[in-house]
Amino acid sequence: MTYSKTKRIEETISLIRGITKTPGSEKLLSIPIVDMLQLSTRTVNILSQAGIKLLCDLLLINPEKVYTAKNIGHKTICEIREAVEAQS
Repeated sequence: MTYSKTKRIEETISLIRGITKTPGSEKLLSIPIVDMLQLSTRTVNILSQAGIKLLCDLLLINPEKVYTAKNIGHKTICEIREAVEAQS
């Protein structure tokens, strides 16, 4: 795994942490990703297969482990990041 892939994951998780530090954001952590973020069906299915169903699941996972999950690559991470940025 290259440094840039891990860095992208870490930056995406950092964005999520930033969103969840705002007042009243505790509720966000228990919302299913599919309900909160506008993601493609493919990305939702990939995250679900990796056991990532809630926003808090994405925060708790090791960034390097994300890329070892089946079918999660650069495009999926970019889509997640863009969806998170749109929420902030």
